[in-house]
Amino acid sequence: MLRAHWDYLREMHAAGRLVVAGPSWVEPDPFGIGVCPLEDRAEVEAMVAADPAVTSGAMTAEIRPMRIVTR
Repeated sequence: MLRAHWDYLREMHAAGRLVVAGPSWVEPDPFGIGVCPLEDRAEVEAMVAADPAVTSGAMTAEIRPMRIVTR
């Protein structure tokens, strides 16, 4: 499942739908984050719902809007 999750994230990045993603550096916190340059919440929800880690039930996701102040 993790390999499928990582491959999915790489696909989303290559398609321009994911800027960056990765796990937390705080052990043993299993928290991870992904930053999407998408403004349509439904598009983000669909992308997250299709992630193999989410569909397998191994991970859950919370979507939060973010205002980018630097690029």
